[in-house]
Formats: sequence, C-alpha cells, structure tokens
Amino acid sequence: MDREGAASVEPTFLTLDGRGVVTAWSTGAHRVLGYEPGEVVGHPAADLLAGDPAPPLPWDREGPGPWNGRIAVRRKDGRTHDLRMSAYPTFDAVGGGGWLLTFDGPRPTADHGTDDSEPDVGVLKRWALEQIPLPMALFDRRGATIAANPATERAMGLSERELLGPSAGERAPGPGVEGLARIPEFVDRVLNAGEEVLYETSLRTPGEAREHAWLLTLYPVRDQSGRVRAMSMAAMDATAQFLARHRLGILNDAGFRIGTALNVARTADELTVIATDHFADLAIVDLLDGVLHGDEPIPGPPGEHPLFRRAAQRSVLHGCPEAVVRVGTAYTYPEGSPPALALASGQASLHRVDEQNLTWWASGSPARARSIRDHGIHSLLVVPVRARSLTLGVAIFARHRTADPFDEDDLLLAREVVARAALSMDNARRYTNERATALALQRSLLPRRVPRSGPWTWRPAMCPRVPMPGSAATGSTSSRCRGRGWRSWWVTWSVTASTPPPPWAGCARRCAHWPTWT
Repeated sequence: MDREGAASVEPTFLTLDGRGVVTAWSTGAHRVLGYEPGEVVGHPAADLLAGDPAPPLPWDREGPGPWNGRIAVRRKDGRTHDLRMSAYPTFDAVGGGGWLLTFDGPRPTADHGTDDSEPDVGVLKRWALEQIPLPMALFDRRGATIAANPATERAMGLSERELLGPSAGERAPGPGVEGLARIPEFVDRVLNAGEEVLYETSLRTPGEAREHAWLLTLYPVRDQSGRVRAMSMAAMDATAQFLARHRLGILNDAGFRIGTALNVARTADELTVIATDHFADLAIVDLLDGVLHGDEPIPGPPGEHPLFRRAAQRSVLHGCPEAVVRVGTAYTYPEGSPPALALASGQASLHRVDEQNLTWWASGSPARARSIRDHGIHSLLVVPVRARSLTLGVAIFARHRTADPFDEDDLLLAREVVARAALSMDNARRYTNERATALALQRSLLPRRVPRSGPWTWRPAMCPRVPMPGSAATGSTSSRCRGRGWRSWWVTWSVTASTPPPPWAGCARRCAHWPTWT
C-alpha cells in the first residue's frame, strides 16, 4: 500500500472510561488534533470540545447503544474542526463500562479558514459525499438507516441522530412518512433480489408550504464477491420537472376543450370548466358589455367605470354559491379594485385575501365581502382577457377548498390558459359580428313587396347555387339571375303544366333546365 493509502486508513480513535475520562490516545488522534498522549490521557474528554455551552456528549445520554453524529472539537493550535464521530459502548470483565470513539479527519469550520496542506484522497471522497446537494442515505440489510448526509437532514427537517435507526420510509418516532408507503416493498426487492428501483412520489417535507415531487433511486451496495451488504438511496427533487409536465398537460387539455364552438359565452364557460378541473375552486369570466354580442370593446370616457357583463362562472361547490352576481348581469368594478387595475394595465396579478385588502373586493358590494368571509376564500388570481391587442374583460380565479394558496407557477399557468381562451373568444366575437352583418345585408336585399300575377307564385329566397330539379306534377323550376357583388338571387315559381313559360323564361333556359311544355 502506498503512503497516501496508508495515511487514509490510519486509526483515529480514543477510549474513555465510564466517567468520560480519556484512557487511550491513538496516533491518528494525535495527527488530527495535535495533542500528545500525555496532554489528554487522564483528562475529561469534554475539555476537547468547542462551543459554549458544550453539546451533549454520547456518554451522557440515556441508553447504552452506539451513537453517530458531528461534534466540534478544538485543536491544540486553537483552531476548531467539525468532526464526524462514532461512539460505541465497551464493557470489561467485571461489568464496568466505557466508550470507544472513532472520528474522521478534520473539516475546518467556515470561520477559521482551511488547512493549506493537501488532504488525503479518502478525505476528499468523504467531503464530496457529505456535501453533495442530493439527499442520500444508507440502510443495512434489515432496512434500518445507518447513515444520512446533511442534505437528507435538511430535506426531512431532522438531525442525523433522529434519522438513524428507523427503517426506510419511517420517521422516528412515529408512523411511516406519507408518500413513502411503498418503500418497504422496494427495499425487499433491492436487498433480496439485488434490483435497482426508481420510484417517483410526492411528499411534503417539514417547513414546506406544498408537496414536492421526488425521484428516488434505491440500489444495492455489494461487497467484492457481489453479495448485497446494504442498500443506498439517492433522492432528487423533481418538482420543477413535475410542474412543467403538469402545466403542459393542462394546456393540452385546454387546447382540446376550449373553443369548440364560435360562441363567446360557451367559450367563456369552457374556460371556467378547465380552471375548476385543474387549479381553481372558483372561476369567473367578466367581459366588457357588448363583447357577447360581437361588438369590439371600446374604452369609455376617462373617469367612467367600464360596464362588465358576467359571461360565465363555475365552482367546485354545487350551484356556485360564492358568486353574488348572476350570469348575464351587467355591473361595474370600483376604481382601484384588482379587476379594474387588471383591465387598465393589462397585467395579471396574485392576491392574498386578508382583512387589509378585503376592502378592495368589498368596495361597493357588502355581499361580495360577506361571501369571501363565509366561504373562506384566501387566494385570488386576476387575469385580463386579451387577444389581438384588445382587452375583452377579466378572469378571476379563487381558492377556498384548496389549502395551498396560489403561487407564481399558478399565475403563469392561468395566464397561458386565459390567453388561449381569449383568442377563441375573439374569434367567436368576430364571427358573431360578421354573421350579424351578413344577415342584415341579406334582409336588405329581399324585396319589400312580392308581386302576384297570373298563375305564378313568387317565392324569393336565398338558396344554394345548385339548380332545383323540376317537378313533373307542377312543372316547378328555378332560375338564378346574377346580381352585383358576391351574392346571388334565386327565384322559384310554380306553374301548371299547361301554362306556357313567361316571356322572361329565356334567363331560366340559360341558367337551369326548363321542363317540356305540352
């Protein structure tokens, strides 16, 4: 073995008696801490600890079991090092007890700089594993936790001492961790079958407002002969990727379910359905008055409150009891309220509902304030409905049954869904306007009076550009006479079989088949 390898396995330990007094001091302990054996043997081990007050010592705690954790110690030169220490109880022939303490090489604390000497490869490996930002843990063949890195401590909100001992998926003390119910099944597969398992789950760690998505990798740890000796687990926080997939799925669903008909009110209702199915407990769409009839929204005079009309609303509660305005009702929002600000600025906004900003929503409507309090609405999104540089109205989303408030990811999702719906609404509005114009033009082209002469009956109508077949019973025929522009006139008349065609039938002969006259 080379010198570097020998240094990395140099024993670093000391022994204590039952009172915590040092009874033996190894060469490795001398190399790490700098004390000669005569300076520490016979003295309390507590004298080596740094910090005021000193942390609890392994031999002071209840129970004779082993202990593993970090302790700050003071070197002979005055520097402080953070050491990972393991303590194991020992017993002599007469029943007396003591402790065997082993510890790793030094890791200087941040406020004392670093050692200029080049550390051992083994030390570097240990530091890399300790400082890896991914939570990692090691389990024995019984599935009990025997080691965990600092990232696991931060993720679980527990110290390493609290994490050691319980089986995978459990928390000490207490029941299994919610979201890790299938971990024992996977542990069995890893330890007994030697398989590598990938497991995706969602769980809420202490201190987090919402669940995170985690991708766990469980793999066997083998010895040189290939036998499974332990199991290691590495976890990666995949929340960002999960939310991106979830948002893409909602947008894909919105693309299929919004804009199925060229009808403004129906498109607005489809938007509320998507919102309450995926991210909101209450969804409201208020459009500027006239948009439902196909009119282009026109800004009103300065200082005048715009007139809205409720186009659609939907709730996770039956009958939408939170809403105080019925569908189709016209009303206004007071100046300075979130909907009015969204309409004026064209920017979406997120709001927490508390007593301070409740006045925004309650202004001019005590019923609205009462509904917010009664149903426990605690978070709101206000998103302008904009398409082709036109603001058609506002969409409001609320949560009251969902405990988690809206966040910036929800605001981004709402903006994208509303943007898609706004384009469909504007298409429907333009279609409504053009259809109304076409119908008005058709009515203007119809004659005001229909002449009745001889055996012919005039029935003016707008018909397809396909000649109607003649009737043998009545000698019915159709004639198309072109007019100006893109529209055509069809004139249908009925004559008896014995009546000769009228003088103007030449047009009919050129345009359509004329029956044989007898």
